[in-house]
Amino acid sequence: MALLSGKIGRAVAVVASGAVLGQVISVIVMPVVTRIYSPEAMGVQSVFLSVGNILATSAALTYPLALVLPKKNVDAAYLMILSVLLGMAFSVVALLFIFTAGYYAKYNFGELSDWAYYLPLYIFFSVLGVVSSQCLVREKRFKEIARASWELSAVLNVSKVIGGALYASPAMLIGINILSGLARFFLSTRFLLDLFGAYFQKISVNDLRAGLRKISRTYRDFPIYRAPQAIIAAFSQSLPLIIISLLFDAGVVGQFALALTVLSLPVNFIGAAVAQVIYPIVNDALRAGKEISGDVIRITLLMGLIGAPVFAGVAIFGGHVFEFVFGENWALAGRFSQWLALFMFMDFISRPSIAVIPVLGYQQSLLVFEVGFFAIKSAVLFVAFYVGLSSVLFVAIYSVSCAFVALLQISWAIRASYSSNFIALND
Repeated sequence: MALLSGKIGRAVAVVASGAVLGQVISVIVMPVVTRIYSPEAMGVQSVFLSVGNILATSAALTYPLALVLPKKNVDAAYLMILSVLLGMAFSVVALLFIFTAGYYAKYNFGELSDWAYYLPLYIFFSVLGVVSSQCLVREKRFKEIARASWELSAVLNVSKVIGGALYASPAMLIGINILSGLARFFLSTRFLLDLFGAYFQKISVNDLRAGLRKISRTYRDFPIYRAPQAIIAAFSQSLPLIIISLLFDAGVVGQFALALTVLSLPVNFIGAAVAQVIYPIVNDALRAGKEISGDVIRITLLMGLIGAPVFAGVAIFGGHVFEFVFGENWALAGRFSQWLALFMFMDFISRPSIAVIPVLGYQQSLLVFEVGFFAIKSAVLFVAFYVGLSSVLFVAIYSVSCAFVALLQISWAIRASYSSNFIALND
């Protein structure tokens, strides 16, 4: 039986159920949030998250993403410890740098001048959240992943509404986002308490340093190749928002951020759910010498069928829909969404194919491609920056260039999966 109609199909349905419920909660609450908070407050929050996500991606050198790979639980435990220690160390270094730059060098952090000192907390809590969720992926606890997903969405959205009713400001939004990583950690960890003994019982303090050194070498492909790729991808994703914050005021940043957030809902929930499921199951299939390219193509086409009507509807009616749903203050976000729909559709269908790359062992090639893709998008954005286009034209150019890059990524990933078929047959 094909993987898509067997394990992957069932697991995707389970994880996607929680993802869809989380998406529904966000969609229901978002019109309330946009009527509580101003575009300027949303803009400051977006700049904070853009910088914070780049740093959080860098913090643990993507070692948490390797948690699904070790055959032995003790090796996975060493990866957990290593990831948390790296996250802690990076957060401390970030705090020292921000303090030195702000206090001694009198560096102006722009929109983040009042909030930069909170970035280290966001970084460390984000690392904890990623480590705990990757542990659930390793254990293939897809029902628990689904439950944690919608519960986290509910906690964050309700907190924004209640917090906004008390004090609708950038400080409230930033505080809630800082605590989101901690909430993700607790919501995921409660399902893992019965496994901690099996993971950590063979670890002693005397062997800790040697174990961490060994596991860091075993999975060194992740900091060498995957981490730069992930950092470049995070920076590439945040770059347009950062440039918009330089070109326009915080209100325009907030408008762009809302459009991107709304269109990212299916990508971040459903697309991420599919990627989480494919990663461990394809890993097992490849170990067993099974063919995987057919399933990668089929699930990519399935994602296209799911996403096409949604994103096409946004491209046609987005301007009117945003103004009606989110309020008249967000009309510009609707115009942005009509252009962003093209890019987000391509990003949506690319998630399954890109997720198999670490399993196939093409980390180095992925890094090379990511650098090339980042160079293309950066060149386009900086040309638009110096030409001085309007905000709508700027977003249009960004969307078209990113859609082209996503198409190249999908083509390359599918081609790489075909190569794995020949390797499996030869083995």
